[in-house]
Amino acid sequence: MKNSLLFIALFACLLCGGVYSKPGAKFALHQSMFSYAISDLLPYVNEEIVKITIPNFEGEYDSPLGKIDYEISNFKISSFELKEATAVLISDGIELTANNGHIALSADFYWREHSWPHIHSHGSFDASCSEHSADIKLKITQENGLPLLRTESATISIGEFEIDFHGGASWLYNLFRGIIDRFIKDEIQKQFETIMSDLINNSADKFIQSLPVVIQVLNDVEIDYEMVDQPVFSAGESVTIPTKAEFYYVPDPTEYTPEPVDLPNVETTEMLQFFISSFLVDSFSYSYWKTGAMKITETPKTLPSWFPYPLNTAGWKDYIPALYKAYPNRDMKVILQADTWPLISFTPKGAKLNLKGSVNVNVLASDTDVEHHVCIISADIGCDVEIEVNSTSFSGNFWGLTTEVSLTQTDIGQFSLDPLQNFITVMETAIVTPLIENLLKKGYPLPLPANLTLIKPTVIYHQDYFTISSDGSYKLPDK
Repeated sequence: MKNSLLFIALFACLLCGGVYSKPGAKFALHQSMFSYAISDLLPYVNEEIVKITIPNFEGEYDSPLGKIDYEISNFKISSFELKEATAVLISDGIELTANNGHIALSADFYWREHSWPHIHSHGSFDASCSEHSADIKLKITQENGLPLLRTESATISIGEFEIDFHGGASWLYNLFRGIIDRFIKDEIQKQFETIMSDLINNSADKFIQSLPVVIQVLNDVEIDYEMVDQPVFSAGESVTIPTKAEFYYVPDPTEYTPEPVDLPNVETTEMLQFFISSFLVDSFSYSYWKTGAMKITETPKTLPSWFPYPLNTAGWKDYIPALYKAYPNRDMKVILQADTWPLISFTPKGAKLNLKGSVNVNVLASDTDVEHHVCIISADIGCDVEIEVNSTSFSGNFWGLTTEVSLTQTDIGQFSLDPLQNFITVMETAIVTPLIENLLKKGYPLPLPANLTLIKPTVIYHQDYFTISSDGSYKLPDK
């Protein structure tokens, strides 16, 4: 099936869910995307019309010879083409128009006089018309929380056929011309409606299944792109789709509580535009944090061999004398963790990440599993973030990492953290940097069906959200 137009229309009505106060993201489809899509739809329609089976038909007619019976059979459409197509957004759906079409077909005819001497004859004809157009209206609605795309109307207007007869009496040509013209037009109109209804109504349900409404990002983290309100149509310009756009930690799917910011509708003339609020990004941080991935425990047995600071109090005698004095030559256990989930903020100048973490230091008894608490060092971590977009998702890169530390609690008395600056720098490289990379570079999938890719996407930062604007390319599935 040719799904390009189905993609465009059904992408405009992603699975609809429960009421949510504000969308975490919006996706806008510009008029140009629909014009691009219909160019892929028409070849399929043309191909299906050629397959039409026009039935034989017969009748009787009062001619100058008296009453005659006639039969027209063996119709065959040799070519059909709709071209110069446009797709226009209206208040509740899409209108498709195609002009300057062409059709060519052939058939056989037979006639026989009722009364004696039963004069009869037969022949064939070729018919063509280069003046026809089609108008199709698609309506987007919802039913039981699911999107519905239906063909509201599909009409085809065919001009007068030029008919070239072969065989038979020439005085009968005008008789057959009118009969043939009306019959062909009626049959093509009926079957055109059926073809369009089958294309939209039957194929749409299958195509809906390919829309990634819930996408698994990690083993225990998913993003929900269900639609939270009706699409907003700007007639002749764009349609904007509001979606929940929230990540969940599957074992404990507690919603991320901050409310999304207000997002605008379309702001560009490019085919696709995505409005991504800080809510979406921070809900991933929240879910990722809940997985426990931002908590690391190190002991002498787990510490990488290259790490320059051994986890034994003897190695810290010159940096924290009170530690060695209280626990001489003891192995240490260090727990590094993000105390809350990282927050990413957006302004017109760019994006920044802020993370509050801590280092919990314990010492291990030499002959038991007993741990003695030493201190807690708090860390405020920040960096600049750049959003990067590929053909199907976006991710983040970062630079300018800074860490400010303070002694929050101690069981060995107050001590200065200044001698630990080199240690902090190593921890940034060995621990903090990989944590942030894992957070930002996992990639945030966009709700794009298979075979659609973004072309030359650009990112613009705004207050509390950013936009991705892009043209798109859709590859038709193999038959």
